[in-house]
Amino acid sequence: MMEQSQVTYGIRYLIDMDGAQSSTLPFGPQGQPPGRGIYLSKSDFMAALLRELIISGDLKPGEQLRQRELAERFGVSVTPVREALRWLESEGLVRYDAHKGSTVVQVEAGATREKYQIRAVLEGLAASLAAPKISDEGIRELESYNEQLADASLNPSQVNDLNRTLHFRVYEMAGSPLLLALMRLLWQSFPRGPQVARPRDESVADHKQLIEALRDRDAARAQAITQQHILGAIRYIEDELSWTHHPAKLPDVSSSVPGVTTPTHREWMAPGSRLGSPRTAAT
Repeated sequence: MMEQSQVTYGIRYLIDMDGAQSSTLPFGPQGQPPGRGIYLSKSDFMAALLRELIISGDLKPGEQLRQRELAERFGVSVTPVREALRWLESEGLVRYDAHKGSTVVQVEAGATREKYQIRAVLEGLAASLAAPKISDEGIRELESYNEQLADASLNPSQVNDLNRTLHFRVYEMAGSPLLLALMRLLWQSFPRGPQVARPRDESVADHKQLIEALRDRDAARAQAITQQHILGAIRYIEDELSWTHHPAKLPDVSSSVPGVTTPTHREWMAPGSRLGSPRTAAT
């Protein structure tokens, strides 16, 4: 049997997709009163709940997801569980096998590297869209986050929170709800989100260059700097990604941008390069 969680989850339903009457379950940690409720279908709720349990690590890679056990655990019928698993399979979080059923996807080095490459493209696009739209107040806001990020007294959790806030403010300033939704989904695909990866002074310096490009309303430079910033993190997680054994070709993001150069494969891989410093700060 699947080990029971220490937290009780639930929802208040407005729509019921499996034909039963709407119901209310306590929402939040056990012992705390439910809030006003969130209204959505049971299938949506189960997908959101299972997604969170997978991303948080409560449901571990390779763990079997038995529909009946999940239905009993969360007080719903099998139908919304089955629909939720199909949705999570389409997101790449769950794998279905005709003999084994559904299991949590095992994280692979190539998949993680691919996520960083996709993130570089999408976040670069966000920076280019934000450049002509960003206000002076927005520039000052980003500078404030970056100055806080340079504080040596911050713990890793605080660094990650600030880093996420800075990056997502750029996404928001791009003014594209679809792009923002895609970036949220991409960040959710990393356990606990993209984590600390490079020396913090380098991360702060990269952010400073990006902010300067945004201040100049230079969309092409902002895009190139952002893409290099994200791709540069790959070198610092090479142990997890087996990067040194299977290097992927880095996209050329700077050939048409004056003053911005992309490191060669030799420069990425060279011991003692600026990319070879201890991993102590944010992406």
